[in-house]
Amino acid sequence: MLELILFGFYWLYFRISRFFLNEGAKNLRERGRELWNIKRYYQTASFEDWDRESFGKKHERIILQGTTKNEDLFFVDLSFGKSGKGKGRLLIKVGDNVFSGPELVGEAVLSSNGICTILVLGPLTIEIRDPFKRWRVTVRGTLSDQNGKRHFVRFLSWWHPTSDEVYFLANLDAYQLASAALVDFDSTTKLRNREDYLQWGVLRSKIVVDDEEERFLDFRTLKMKTLSRKAEDSIIVDDFSSFNSEFGDRVIWLTLGFPESSKTVNFGELFGSDHIRQKIYGNEEYLSTSKFLPNPFKYSRFPELSIGVFRVQWSHKDCEGVSVQVKNIQDMRMSISYSGDDKEDDKVMVNRIRRYEAGVLEKMELTLPLSHRAAQDPDLAGGKGSNLAKLSTLQNKFTVPSGFIVTVSAFERHLSSHPELQNLINEMKSTLQPGDEKSVLSWESKISAGFRNYPVSKKLSDSIDFQLKKLFPSSHSEPFLFAVRSSAVGEDGSELSSAGQLETFLNIERDDIPEKIILCWASNYRREILNYRIQNGQLLDPPVAVVVQRLVSGGQSGVMFTNDPVKGDPNKIAINVIEGLGEALVSGQQTPDEITISRNLDAISKPEKCQFPDEIVVELAKLGILFEQSFGKPQDVEFAVRNKEIYILQSRDITSLDLETDWEFEHEFDATLIADRDYLTTANVGEVMPAPFTPLGDALIADLYDRCVKLMVIEANGLNSPLYRHVRVGFPTYRQRMFLNLTEMFLQNWMTVGKDRTSEYNLAGQKILTDEIIKTGKGRFGYRHQRSALKSMFIMTRLLFIKVRNYTKNIKEALKEVKRLETKESNSIEAQFELIEQLRDRLGEMVKSHSGISMFSSFTYVLVAIFVRGSPEGDLSPEVLADIATIYAENPLELVSADVPKAMRKLAKTIIENGHLEGFLEIENPKNAVEYLRNQKDSTGEEINRFMEIHGHRGINELLLHGVSWQENPFQLVLNLKGILNSIKENQGYEHVEEKTVSTDELINRLKNVTVEGNKRRFFKFFINQAHKGVYLRESAKSDLVYGTHSLRQSCLKLGSMLKEKGLLSNEKSILFLTINEIHELVENRNPRIFHRMRRREKVFETQMEQRYDFVCAGYPKPKDLSKFKDFDSDVELKGTAVCEGIVTGRARVAKNLSEAFETKPGEILITQYTDIGWSPLFPIIKGLVTEIGGLLSHGSVVAREYGLPCVIAVNGATDVFKTGDEILLDAKKGVVRRIVEEKK
Repeated sequence: MLELILFGFYWLYFRISRFFLNEGAKNLRERGRELWNIKRYYQTASFEDWDRESFGKKHERIILQGTTKNEDLFFVDLSFGKSGKGKGRLLIKVGDNVFSGPELVGEAVLSSNGICTILVLGPLTIEIRDPFKRWRVTVRGTLSDQNGKRHFVRFLSWWHPTSDEVYFLANLDAYQLASAALVDFDSTTKLRNREDYLQWGVLRSKIVVDDEEERFLDFRTLKMKTLSRKAEDSIIVDDFSSFNSEFGDRVIWLTLGFPESSKTVNFGELFGSDHIRQKIYGNEEYLSTSKFLPNPFKYSRFPELSIGVFRVQWSHKDCEGVSVQVKNIQDMRMSISYSGDDKEDDKVMVNRIRRYEAGVLEKMELTLPLSHRAAQDPDLAGGKGSNLAKLSTLQNKFTVPSGFIVTVSAFERHLSSHPELQNLINEMKSTLQPGDEKSVLSWESKISAGFRNYPVSKKLSDSIDFQLKKLFPSSHSEPFLFAVRSSAVGEDGSELSSAGQLETFLNIERDDIPEKIILCWASNYRREILNYRIQNGQLLDPPVAVVVQRLVSGGQSGVMFTNDPVKGDPNKIAINVIEGLGEALVSGQQTPDEITISRNLDAISKPEKCQFPDEIVVELAKLGILFEQSFGKPQDVEFAVRNKEIYILQSRDITSLDLETDWEFEHEFDATLIADRDYLTTANVGEVMPAPFTPLGDALIADLYDRCVKLMVIEANGLNSPLYRHVRVGFPTYRQRMFLNLTEMFLQNWMTVGKDRTSEYNLAGQKILTDEIIKTGKGRFGYRHQRSALKSMFIMTRLLFIKVRNYTKNIKEALKEVKRLETKESNSIEAQFELIEQLRDRLGEMVKSHSGISMFSSFTYVLVAIFVRGSPEGDLSPEVLADIATIYAENPLELVSADVPKAMRKLAKTIIENGHLEGFLEIENPKNAVEYLRNQKDSTGEEINRFMEIHGHRGINELLLHGVSWQENPFQLVLNLKGILNSIKENQGYEHVEEKTVSTDELINRLKNVTVEGNKRRFFKFFINQAHKGVYLRESAKSDLVYGTHSLRQSCLKLGSMLKEKGLLSNEKSILFLTINEIHELVENRNPRIFHRMRRREKVFETQMEQRYDFVCAGYPKPKDLSKFKDFDSDVELKGTAVCEGIVTGRARVAKNLSEAFETKPGEILITQYTDIGWSPLFPIIKGLVTEIGGLLSHGSVVAREYGLPCVIAVNGATDVFKTGDEILLDAKKGVVRRIVEEKK
């Protein structure tokens, strides 16, 4: 009895306190207007969003678990101590195979803004790309199956949400809080400030185990962030279960543990597929009447928790689903794996070489021996020099050749001592434009000559002599030869490698070293490196150091990858070896012996004739593992072996292992469906948005349409549905192409839609909702959203007589504001960002108003159809459709879209009448042709200026951010105008068509299936006029909407131009392939990884542009042309070694030398003997690469991987067998190059 009284008291306390402190009054005030505050639902992520999602907070726990309908499982459970150090568990179940590994250990990576957005724990990497909207989750490493056998697993995935984040502890209701307060009142009162959240989503994944067939799975996922087991003074989540039904319903059931108590409290929540949430108290029917089907999967090999996966027959909706249950085996607060104090976390990185920053006095040194600690500072010694200095500290069973660094300070003093040279470099920086190859060549020549004019100073020469005498005494019996190598700051970095692009000199005598140092400095401005920096948005003049080392000659040279550079397999260490110096290997001029050794050193594979000793292979592998541990990432190691002694010449991070694959770029911006059984269509959206979105278009525009149109559907139908901030419900995108979700947008009122098919014809011009589709709507939404006839009449009447006027007024006001903002000057990148945000907000208002006007137009279409059909329900016969078409064909109002052909014919008439025909037809350049007409001082000039003022913002893909207006490129406009003029010439004159206006009464009399008189006729006339008005307003609103999009596009391109001026972009239109977050990051720190994404997205976008889809798709759509590369006949096929995977077809460009290669056209597949640095400008434009010789680290292989180009090397005879112009298939998965003769039908 006492407990019941306490419960009642606590319930009343929390009910009142939550109302006054944070919930009640505020929610009551905002409830009525929250849907109209549409901006909050599509605004970009705030700093608070990033902070809430960031990794590595003390005592934080992250859980990511997902299942498929076939009971596959992905499970991650991570906990953090201090300083972002973390531990966790990983489990992947695919079919009958279960993969797991030892406890994950790693850390969260701090970004430049002080937030940890990347998490690396062993083989697992998680990146927050957009908080609460997009995570990249990858696994690349060795896992063991249930039998203990080790496998190389590659798991690539994107997580996207199907719900907004839910702060499940802060939002407990009074009943749940009262239940918890009975156990611990003080801890319960703290829950309102907790930021623990859960979010439902889908993990779209591609899984490859060893070299088996790829599998593609969509995991229905629960993401949860809460407190870890170390938070001993707080309420924590002990056990939890989740459930996903086939219709999209989701249930969470949590067990909460309390400090210093063995008692627990259970609660749950249903997230319905109908978008209605419902709290679950105790053991309600959602769980108690569900039936677990036989043969569940259970995993209890982790010492601290067990996991179960169960197929469930859910009685609540009479459907099936999958449930995941996670339970603790031990006391969660006493778990061995997660216990201990935070000092244990410091052991995670014990073997890592720490970065050293040179002191003020050390930075003044002109030269430093590799053994000096200051030589480890990459800002003083450059990338190569810094790494060699660090390697020198590890010397044991290997040798770093003795040497010294000519520091960055020496380089900078040389420039300051010669102002003419410094001025030359400054002028180059301010005038060099991307893509101006002649200018690049000119500056290379000028700056190189400038350096040659000024030898090193005496002070530097003396310092060099001091280091030579100290390290290489002249008493030595043999004269020393040296290697002099450039070492630029930023070279050999973890994000970007410009290895091999600066100068290296071998076999250099002592007296020639100063001259070679000058040439190394000059190579900092070679055309290859300048082009490389321009393409990657890097500074054009980073300081450069020089490494001088004793040359190791004779013996063998080679390169070692501590991970397979193609597959990324950490089990395989790849070694390439040649006789003599390594330059022939790196340049690709000599094909090496390729050796692989397993990481546990028990299996070596090498060519039969290879003489390289196995014991040296083993020692190299051991060193590679040591370097990987020391530098913290897989390594690319250059070495030499002489008389069985190993010399290490360089070690750098492999930069290509964690780069996104084409598959990842294809699905990067996919929106997810709440249920796999949703139906999508290209109806309407396929017409107005016929092409894919670019990343920036996706970020700025796609959400506007989804939220605004969904809002109109909610209001027009009186639905009890929420809007989401992070979920694209009504207009999901797949492979960056927008679809309309029929289930979400039409089937919430499935009973009405099933009876009246008018809306289908209005949308698609045909009947598309089958009985199966309507049945899906019934399963998704049940009866909760059905509206009464009276409510429907009220909503539509208000739309017809009141709201349409407001929509029309609002869109005109938004257009006026857009035109005002266009005149606003932005003199900084920050100001331009602000302008883009303002224009986007106005565009959002225009989309919302256009959606309302479209709803008005659709409603009047339905009313007209009801009159013509003669009843409010039923199908539309061909005769009825013919009468409806007659009504809409006789619209007396001047539609803005219909004015375009009329205005063009009128313009053509004035061109002929004013004698401009021949002059206009002779001009080939479209812009010049339009300018010619605009300069005329007669009716032709007036007509073209009128046309451009009214319609100049229209064009191709006009509602997309990458569209092209007639103002920007009038090619299509001029082409059509010339076609009209030529037609008039052939017909010997201008044909005038007189337009007649038909009265509404005459129009009704023409109809074949309608006979109406009296009041019914008057009503029918009114609705016909309203229907004509609806079309007129809709088309006018669309023109305004296109203008808003055009203005936003121009503002984005201006920002692109500003970034181009700062050397951050080589083409202003490339900004369209970046997200808003990436643009900010680019401005802040020139992250080279972003340029990689941009280039790869541009290439993938070309493929996405070609893809076509079925009109109606069940579940996620599939492109019709996914099998375009199958079943080709061919008269020749050559095989080689694939070094960068991918499959492409295209026109071959066979080039046996560089001069032939300069004829390469964009999109061709380059076939050549080998490539070196001189071929670099070709890589951004080619589609694939084939070489006759080369190795894993040859220039072509390295750069192809960086650009993501499908590449096959060692294709013997390729330049002789194939000819330029051949259509070829390059299969860089199988290592095959094939000439295509004919595609099989």
